[in-house]
Amino acid sequence: MKKSLILSVTTIFIVVVIVSVPFLANSKSISPEQFVKEYLELNKKDDYEKLSDIIIDDRFNNDRQTEIEQYKKFAQEKVKVKDFKIKKVREVTEDKATVITEITFEDGRVNQTPVKLVKQDGEWKVHIGTESATDDKDFKRIK
Repeated sequence: MKKSLILSVTTIFIVVVIVSVPFLANSKSISPEQFVKEYLELNKKDDYEKLSDIIIDDRFNNDRQTEIEQYKKFAQEKVKVKDFKIKKVREVTEDKATVITEITFEDGRVNQTPVKLVKQDGEWKVHIGTESATDDKDFKRIK
C-alpha cells in the first residue's frame, strides 16, 4: 500500500513537472518569432488574462482589469483571428524587435500587421502604443 502511494505521488509529480515546463520557460530564451506565435495563439483562444500578462498596452495606464475587459469587448466587436503566419522579423536588438505577420480573420480579411516587441525584466512583451496599427508603414490590407 505504501509503495503504491509513493508510486502514485511520484507519477503525479512527474506529470506536473512535464506539463509545467513549457509554462516555466522564460520568454527571454525564445526568439521574437516564437513569442509572437504564442501571442497569436492566445488571441485565437481568447485567453485575455494571459494576453494581459504578455502585453504592455499604453492605452490602459497599467489597469489590468480594464485591459482584460477591453480585450473581451474588442473580441466581441471585431472578427476573430482564424490563421496567421510570420513573414519576417526585423529591427531586432537586445531589447526590441518587430515581427511582421500576415493575419487571416474569420470573415476572410487578410492583413499584414507588424507586432512590436520590447523586453521588460528580460522577457519579451508585445508593446501596443497609443497610435493606430494601421498607421504603421508595415501595415497592409491584403484582402
